[in-house]
Amino acid sequence: MLLSKFTFQSTAIISVQVIQKRGQYGNNVYYFYRNWTEYATGFGDPAKEYWIGMKKKNR
Repeated sequence: MLLSKFTFQSTAIISVQVIQKRGQYGNNVYYFYRNWTEYATGFGDPAKEYWIGMKKKNR
């Protein structure tokens, strides 16, 4: 009987950028009802709910 052992190693680096975070943090249901300027510049608390902003996203 012949047994083979195959090992696969990956050194890939995965980078993830979170642009929006939603959750149950006590904000009212209209928290994300914002105008264009606020969506362009970003708003919220990164530890809770937030939107990173289109200007920051496109850097």
